[in-house]
Amino acid sequence: MNKIIIVIIFIFAFGLRLWNLNEMGRTWDEYHYIEHGYKMIELLKKGDFNNPFFYTSYDHPPLVKYMYGAASYFDIESIDERGNPVFYYDFTYSRLLSAFVSSISIILVVIIGWHISSRFVGISAGIILATLPLFLGLSQLVTTESFIMLSFSSSFLSFLLLLKKFSIKKVIITGLLVGLSLQVKQSNFLLFPLFGFMYLVWYWRDNKNRTPFLNKRF
Repeated sequence: MNKIIIVIIFIFAFGLRLWNLNEMGRTWDEYHYIEHGYKMIELLKKGDFNNPFFYTSYDHPPLVKYMYGAASYFDIESIDERGNPVFYYDFTYSRLLSAFVSSISIILVVIIGWHISSRFVGISAGIILATLPLFLGLSQLVTTESFIMLSFSSSFLSFLLLLKKFSIKKVIITGLLVGLSLQVKQSNFLLFPLFGFMYLVWYWRDNKNRTPFLNKRF
């Protein structure tokens, strides 16, 4: 039953983002992500890891640009005489990536709601997030926000599952997800104080949960 609900919500969220995907116009920073991402992927393909472009064009951490750079190859209309790509105006495939990633984030929010409260709360939270105008608009564009939501939500859920049942595997997965989150945007360092607060709430909730979590094994 839960799997069917997740599929339905995903189809709803993704479909809502698809129906007018190429009617969004173009924002000033979309080309920035596409162009920089494309150049970074090209330099990686050539093995030119010492190229100054990697640090002179620094903005946010590079992971989002790498992702959009990979998708940008499907948005190339032609190559000009200087060897530079000319992209289609709408960046359709790069926007599809953003829409897909944001839809996965919505599913994570649904699952988080299930674990924290109830099925009703999770479903309601997912539908609200899917139709929230600000998030809906940003998830139809080539932006960082879709990946911020995905990385933050996945790290949160992973740590929540770790609190419910400790295992070394979950510790490693949580660490990897947090590392990727920091490569999406620096502001994701807020995960650390959030995890500390979550641990304190979990630890003091009732006497049954007062088993040593920060032990030698951890």
